Amino acid sequence: MTLNKYSAAAALAVATMAAPAFAQDDKPFDGFYLGAEAGYDRFKVDNEISGLIDTKDSSIYYGGIFGWREQTSSNLVYGIEGRFGDNTAKVKGTISDGMESVDLRVTNGRQIGVDAIIGTLVNENTLLFASGGYVNGKLTVKLEDNSIIGPLNLSDSDHGFRVGGGAEFRLNDQFNFRVTGHYQDVGSTSNLQVLAGVILPF
Repeated sequence: MTLNKYSAAAALAVATMAAPAFAQDDKPFDGFYLGAEAGYDRFKVDNEISGLIDTKDSSIYYGGIFGWREQTSSNLVYGIEGRFGDNTAKVKGTISDGMESVDLRVTNGRQIGVDAIIGTLVNENTLLFASGGYVNGKLTVKLEDNSIIGPLNLSDSDHGFRVGGGAEFRLNDQFNFRVTGHYQDVGSTSNLQVLAGVILPF
């Protein structure tokens, strides 16, 4: 009987010591992850050519994300995130010399970049974070067929910066849900985005 009492006490002690360790190992915002996101994108052409065309367009952004982050014992989360995507934005207008005119279309294309992320847990399943980093965007300018210079299609990429933040919610061991807002400036264009996404942590 005495042996059984000692065995039970030892088992209880081991369980008591192990419980905090399991809690510390449960870090839903730690390690590598992949994801997909989509949402609203407000595309704007800046002043250097905005006198020639409609300056804004509302569109849909869609893309993927991947990254790594560290969740510390004090519930601070930091990491790095890469992203790639595209959108449906375009603005158009007309250039005229008073006698002839050219139809002009500016299309906002693919976007790639990398962000630094820092945030904190507000509870065990919710992360609030800020982000900022580098973005490279593609822009296509198309001049339609006309009697001045003929058709022309030019594509170029430029780089800039991106800042934003959001919240991420743990749904279960396999999936997190995220909502974010971002502003980015690339050359003569800018984008304001509100996105939602699904994250798959590893």
